[in-house]
Amino acid sequence: MPNTEHSNDEPWLHKKIDKIDYFVHRPTRQSGIHIRGLATLCGVDHKAIRSAIERATKAEKAEGTLGKNYETELYKLLKNRNIFLVDLGKNSPKLNGKEVKVILASVCFDIAYYYLSQGYQEAFKTVGDMGRLGAESFVFYKTGFDVMEHLQVNSTIVDGIEV
Repeated sequence: MPNTEHSNDEPWLHKKIDKIDYFVHRPTRQSGIHIRGLATLCGVDHKAIRSAIERATKAEKAEGTLGKNYETELYKLLKNRNIFLVDLGKNSPKLNGKEVKVILASVCFDIAYYYLSQGYQEAFKTVGDMGRLGAESFVFYKTGFDVMEHLQVNSTIVDGIEV
């Protein structure tokens, strides 16, 4: 049975399904998947994804070094991108009271697509599911986030004008 941690007052909507944590930031409607869950969906160890992200973010800081010789396709997908789901204050979602690394849905799709190209069967299913719905809608569906309900709640905030 899926676990849900949320109240309508909190900005983060969280749902855990099959040991995979999905998140939506309600005010911005940005969504993502916890790094370990994404690794499960791609059929790889979470350290592989974490390592690729670290290389991509370090390379941005050390431009023009010998690292160009070691650029992989995954590195090229991640380079110069916003990778993590954060709120406007740069705060990450929390699990058990600790901030966690949640990868944006669009980046999740690209990472899954990369692992699909490497022959990982789990990634094949993930890309199919995300591709049919779109990466953002896939996470909305998993968390139960209702965009129309969110718009109706926020419409009263904006001078009572209906969206």
